Amino acid sequence: MQRRSPVRRALCSALIVLALVTSAFVATSSLFLTACAVYAGRPVTEEAESIDFATASGDVDAIEPGTGALLRRSLALTVTLLPVAALSPVAMFSSSLRNALFYPAVAHALSRGGPALQKWGQWSATRPDMFPFELCDLLRDLHTAVPTHNWLHTKYVCEAAVGKPLSEFFSEFEERPLASGSIAQVHVAILRDTGERVAVKVRHPHVMEMLWIDTQLMHGLTWAVEAFVPALRFLHLRTSVAQFSHALAGQARLDIEAQNLVEMRHNFGSQRWQDVRIPRPLFAAPAVIIETLEVGQSMGEVKNKLSREVAEWVVHRGQDVYLKMLLVDGFMHADLHPGNLFIDTTKIHDMGPELVLVDLGLVARLSVDEQINFLGLVRALGYGDGISAAWFLLRFCKPGSQRCKGVCAEAFTRDVVALFSKVCRGFGTGTHFGQVVRSVLELIRLHEVTISANYATLVVNALCLDGLAADLAPEYNLLDGCASLLRLSALGQTPAGAYVMRKLYPLVSTLKTAADTRVRKRAPLLS
Repeated sequence: MQRRSPVRRALCSALIVLALVTSAFVATSSLFLTACAVYAGRPVTEEAESIDFATASGDVDAIEPGTGALLRRSLALTVTLLPVAALSPVAMFSSSLRNALFYPAVAHALSRGGPALQKWGQWSATRPDMFPFELCDLLRDLHTAVPTHNWLHTKYVCEAAVGKPLSEFFSEFEERPLASGSIAQVHVAILRDTGERVAVKVRHPHVMEMLWIDTQLMHGLTWAVEAFVPALRFLHLRTSVAQFSHALAGQARLDIEAQNLVEMRHNFGSQRWQDVRIPRPLFAAPAVIIETLEVGQSMGEVKNKLSREVAEWVVHRGQDVYLKMLLVDGFMHADLHPGNLFIDTTKIHDMGPELVLVDLGLVARLSVDEQINFLGLVRALGYGDGISAAWFLLRFCKPGSQRCKGVCAEAFTRDVVALFSKVCRGFGTGTHFGQVVRSVLELIRLHEVTISANYATLVVNALCLDGLAADLAPEYNLLDGCASLLRLSALGQTPAGAYVMRKLYPLVSTLKTAADTRVRKRAPLLS
């Protein structure tokens, strides 16, 4: 019998010790995480109360998972987040290693951590006011390549929702999903009664229970991080998880998404908006929604294939849609990334092709004050007025909830004024909207200025539009393109003025459309 060499024995011993230490760490961390989740309670935001599991699931008999479920899930979550915890010291002390190692580890952990962590990562990618741009860019990849569930679950849930076998309700039903997200996946089917091709969106199995458990654990974890690791407070984890929990409640019920579709279709139902389409819901239940199947390709897929004329048309019309939601409706699609914006080049009329807005699970309802404050900021950008911009930014939250006050607010205002003197001098000066907004967001993070979720939605959607313009029509200046509307918005600094502005919007919007007619013509659709 051969004796092991001393080096080999030492190596084996070290591995055993490492395994024991890691196991002890995982077990201790899991118990700690569960205790933090129980102690911290449900996440609550200034916008709304916490998620009610039974209400969100649509099942009044649903029983909220108990401490045992929290403990089991915390074990899996601890293992998933172990690399992130190991790299936390890197994030604290080295910005270069933070970008090279810590942020990729966070993105990888979220992608492997289940629906709630995936959804939180997707949502966090839209919050550059809370997180560094480098991390947001990595988290945007979470919008793609999410797992699908099996056909038997789809069949069971759909039959339970419609109350009859699928073969009696549909003449055809494609078992392979067309697309999948963190909450649900989409199948293509044909209705037996009408022969219409439809999209059937089905919620993933056990997703509500998993979402509830994960948001509880995430809330407990972020509470512990902010309580015991002050150096990581720059990530604003607890605030982001609380606001995310509120946003998640609106996405969990597919019948609520159907209501959002109906309202958005009403808002864009006039002849003037015949080139903007929104899916029409045909049937809705908490776990299933059947809607019209809209033809088109996502902007992310075709943005490099459009002709110059059509590319410019998309930017102009996308700006029109954004301004209408902001100025008139007060009802905003809250997830307008290129994957949720389609273009249909099969139906051409005098106005051009058609834009299609999909996936309205997440929306923002704007109050008059929110409209006034956001328009005030954009108008301040148009006039190069840093003092006014800072004044409006400090009101991007509910009254009394702003953390940045007094000396902090004065320092923030000075920095915004200095920024504007360098990169934002108003209409007609070539001001780059996206560059200014990103620089302002850096100052917001630096001074820890509070921004509510609806304001963040408005900012992120504006940045999505800016990114679309940069890809499709880089010579087009977003600020100059809506100068007339921004000047008109000065009338809306009071609720009464906002009402007058909404009434005058169609006239001014018509003038803007007339100025854009050079791109509203029949042109080769693909280059």
